[in-house]
Amino acid sequence: ERLLEWAVGAAGPLTATNHGLWLPADAVDGTTNGGFERVGWERIDRAGWREEILSVVEAEHGRARQYPLSEPRRLPAVVRERVTAAIVHNEHVRLGPAGGVRIVARRRPADRVLVWSLVFDRGLARDDPATTARAEQLLARAREQVEG
Repeated sequence: ERLLEWAVGAAGPLTATNHGLWLPADAVDGTTNGGFERVGWERIDRAGWREEILSVVEAEHGRARQYPLSEPRRLPAVVRERVTAAIVHNEHVRLGPAGGVRIVARRRPADRVLVWSLVFDRGLARDDPATTARAEQLLARAREQVEG
């Protein structure tokens, strides 16, 4: 694992490596427990930089976290580059009047394996078996096209 960039944040240092983004681990009460966790580039759906705050949204659960940075250095730019570079396939398919699903494949840097995810639009009934089945069919089709 190779260091690419780092920044000073209110909750502790944040570090970008070739494998992912090291973040202060969250505790139950919203403070940090003194530890760190690595979020692989393939697990980040999107990241943004606004008003001195780095926002990171994880792909699997849509978990959003914000990190005020007192010394951002080039970290926001490196995070954006790495998140964008991990995306191999990104397709939005409409499933009905309430919305659709985004089918995304991201390459895991450590071993080049593709990690697939379904990101449902807000307001779409994700727990509806017909919606889930249709999304899974579309995912299978996309995997076949990309992976052969």
